[in-house]
Amino acid sequence: MTPNPRKLDFTEPMQVRKWLGLLVEDPVSALKIPPNLKLPPSHLGFDFASNAFGLHGPCSVNAPGVVLGTSFAMGFAVDDGKNWFDQLLRPAEWFNAGFPVGPVEWTQIVDTYYRGDRSLALFIYHPNTWPNAISYTQWRTSGLGLFDFFGWKIGFWECLRLHFRRRKSGAALEADGRRLIFKSDGREYRLDSTYSNIKKSECLADLSEPAAKLKALLGTFQRVICVRVPIKEDLTPPDRQNSHFLATKKNYDDMWAFTRDLVLEHPRAFCNELSGFELRHYHGFDTHLNEAGNTHLSQRLREL
Repeated sequence: MTPNPRKLDFTEPMQVRKWLGLLVEDPVSALKIPPNLKLPPSHLGFDFASNAFGLHGPCSVNAPGVVLGTSFAMGFAVDDGKNWFDQLLRPAEWFNAGFPVGPVEWTQIVDTYYRGDRSLALFIYHPNTWPNAISYTQWRTSGLGLFDFFGWKIGFWECLRLHFRRRKSGAALEADGRRLIFKSDGREYRLDSTYSNIKKSECLADLSEPAAKLKALLGTFQRVICVRVPIKEDLTPPDRQNSHFLATKKNYDDMWAFTRDLVLEHPRAFCNELSGFELRHYHGFDTHLNEAGNTHLSQRLREL
């Protein structure tokens, strides 16, 4: 089943509640999916199955390679079998520790479940890496449960109220140009300049702990490959650009430079910005890669 690119949107409260309703708090990964869960496409809009560790993707504990990163690394919003790793990786050779948490959680996942020789870490960088890392660092000292800390709701009526509040706030974002909705090649897209947008100069203190954790984790591997995968906001068409999106792109570039410099402190690390992505590689309103985008990602990785 191919999801409707206009309707799939996991920032929409009435959709994301279905995903959040699957998650449980976990002492290792902070969050996980119930292990060995198989969902039909009618639930999330695409086939989805968790592995034995409540994660997603290949999970060979003795494999030489480990995948790190957030939701792009985890594989989300396309049918199982169509994710980039399904098209590229040999399952027996990889353990996918990707999950939308932070470096502390990735470290705990690897240290707890993985038994391989740490030959290679493949880090799929996404600009939500650092907002996630900061948020989870703050959560660990808050004394709150994750759902309370993040304000996540799964009740029908709570999410319906959030839906209408988000529509109102979204209209305000559109009115001043911070959010764009337009058609390109016959498809409708939404881009949001506030998405995963942090300014390095304003959060250096908050970055110090998670950055140190990430550096330490990468240092346990013999080799590291780190790739930057563009997101839709990186690909804002020139005729749609405005000051908000230009500022966002600068912040994305600054945080990538911060990440690249950190990764390259490893003596056998390689960093690359993957090219050739187009808007058609993404869901129209959701933030994730569609099937064509996952195929393109697998092709770019194969060329490294």
